Amino acid sequence: MTNTFCLTDQEAKSMLCKGLKNILVLLTMVTFFFPQITLSEAAASFEVLEPTCSLVHGSDHIRENMLRATLYVSSDEIWFSGTSAEGGPWIIKTNAQGETLLQYQLQVDADEKITIHSMSKTSNGLLLGIIDDKTTLGRVGLLKANGQISYTNLGEAKIYAFAPMQDGILVQGVLYDESNQTCAPQTIRVDQNGQVVFKRTGASYDIGIDCGMLTSSVCCASNRSIFVLEARGSSEAFHGSYELFCLDLLGQEKWHVTLDSHFVVYDLTASDDTVYLFGFSGEWDEEGLLLDQQATIQCFSQEGICQWTQQFVIPAIYQCGAAKTGISVATAMEHGIWYICVLDTEGTIQKQVKIDAQDQYINRPYILSDDTIVVLGMTEEHLVIWNIP
Repeated sequence: MTNTFCLTDQEAKSMLCKGLKNILVLLTMVTFFFPQITLSEAAASFEVLEPTCSLVHGSDHIRENMLRATLYVSSDEIWFSGTSAEGGPWIIKTNAQGETLLQYQLQVDADEKITIHSMSKTSNGLLLGIIDDKTTLGRVGLLKANGQISYTNLGEAKIYAFAPMQDGILVQGVLYDESNQTCAPQTIRVDQNGQVVFKRTGASYDIGIDCGMLTSSVCCASNRSIFVLEARGSSEAFHGSYELFCLDLLGQEKWHVTLDSHFVVYDLTASDDTVYLFGFSGEWDEEGLLLDQQATIQCFSQEGICQWTQQFVIPAIYQCGAAKTGISVATAMEHGIWYICVLDTEGTIQKQVKIDAQDQYINRPYILSDDTIVVLGMTEEHLVIWNIP
């Protein structure tokens, strides 16, 4: 025999009202104990800073508004790259005050157009990460102290990113197979002699869906590991998906993890085999419109375990970052304001500052040996070096 429990309409309404009342009480308690931070409150948490700065001026034959990238930063020297109105690309070395110490221009053919995107100081000279602007093919140049340079071509992959590493340079690109309509990510390590140590080619994907995202894949290295963030499109998600790979120095996989589907990554950096990811988290509607967005920083251990995640109301995106033992820093630029956030190894915020930089755009931050943070920006006429204690 089955027992059936029935409610009258009045009893059902009474229970529903009690349930709604309990929910309202619970929501009130949640709001009381976990208050929402408003945009104005979040903005007020940033200290307004006017740090010391220096200006970099090139020589007369260099068009300063064609400066391209910051290549290397230390406490006593900074290297930049750029292009000139005539001839090939150049690199310039300054001291911490922005005074030019050295300039070198690469010799190229008349119809050749190349750009220097990265540099690594090694025991054997300077390794330059170079991309042909017409073909997107890459090469690495080994520049010796005597001014001689030799090149290593990187093969058929289209190159989209470089990253310096100890006594070498990392390269991230995409291999295209037009006949099969597929593409695959490729990571290349080049040593201090300009020799290719390995080429690691990932899984192949549909050229129509995945390849646009694969071009935003990035890589970095610590002393013992190489980290590769592979970004690929999806027929089901408007923003694609990301996988983080950890490799040994010979290109063999140690581990990989699939990131949360709501996390869009712009940059990564590593220190002490810990890797930090910078970007934003968001919610999308069925038409692909972004409904909610928070700047996000995520930290993974050397075993591939997520250690912590920090999310921010302001700014909307942290575009790039840097890390060293005990500290990580993220930077963003929105509406003419630079936002800089400093965190410890546990993800606890140590400092948040903002700088009014209406006529500049932000570059990658660097952390010096004394934990001073250096951020570089560009105006129409020169580079600006900001020192943040």
